[in-house]
Amino acid sequence: MKKTTSPSQNVLRWIFRRGNHFMTCQLTRLSNQRRYVLALVPHWDKSQGDSEAFESGLDALQRHASIASSLRETGWKVVSYSGPSPFTPTFGSALTGRAA
Repeated sequence: MKKTTSPSQNVLRWIFRRGNHFMTCQLTRLSNQRRYVLALVPHWDKSQGDSEAFESGLDALQRHASIASSLRETGWKVVSYSGPSPFTPTFGSALTGRAA
């Protein structure tokens, strides 16, 4: 039986810069599961990247905020960010499951 995978959905991505170095902190929702993956990847050595999985989107967002805060405290600056936008077709799906 062939295993099929559903595409993941980018929830948010921040790119940081310090000097000539860049680092991406990205939160992705796995479409075929109710899981989130937070990845931190240094651009100068992608093999040194790391990721964490979360069952809760709120937990994943809180961890992203904690990492972003630590990076800013050590001199990293946000140079680019993206996330769900009302101008993208998948905007509503990022909010699916949110309590009213």
